[in-house]
Amino acid sequence: MPDSFGFGDYVESGIVIPCVYKGEKVNFTSQMYLDCHPPIAAGREIWGFPKKLGSPKLEVVHDTLVGTLHYGNEQIALGTMQYKHKNLLCPNNDPHNFNADSIIKKIAKTQVNLKLIPCVTGETFIAQLVGYNPTDINVIGAWGGDARLHLIPHVNAPVADLPVLEVIEGIHFVADLTLPYGRILHDYLKK
Repeated sequence: MPDSFGFGDYVESGIVIPCVYKGEKVNFTSQMYLDCHPPIAAGREIWGFPKKLGSPKLEVVHDTLVGTLHYGNEQIALGTMQYKHKNLLCPNNDPHNFNADSIIKKIAKTQVNLKLIPCVTGETFIAQLVGYNPTDINVIGAWGGDARLHLIPHVNAPVADLPVLEVIEGIHFVADLTLPYGRILHDYLKK
């Protein structure tokens, strides 16, 4: 997030799980790690993002896109991908027929978070399933290629708890978008 309105420059990493909610294909955000406190607090309190302080990093090392995630002093994730191997916006270069519209459709899909906020008494104050759809999406570039992922078990950052059975392909895209306020899909505390 090199130019996030109101929060500046920060790095974010997360686990998103494809799901179905009431017949609609959605993405459920399971875990997120950021290197900046203000977007952690705003994300948790407004949208219910499961954000924690971590040290994610994404960089190009020669011909490889390298993503790492540290929690405390321990590395818990390493992802690598061929850098700009296949231009997904070039119609003759992608067997999956990606184009800017297909990338926009992926980004605009309903995203779902479980917003849990405790009361000062220790009881649950808010328990909501929250949905939102990014808007104003402008795809600047999109690339695909072979990828690998290595996850390391950690008690307080359980990224390795859902085993990855196979990495099919990596996709890297650059886009501008707006994160609008969400909507309550289900309130678990309403009778």
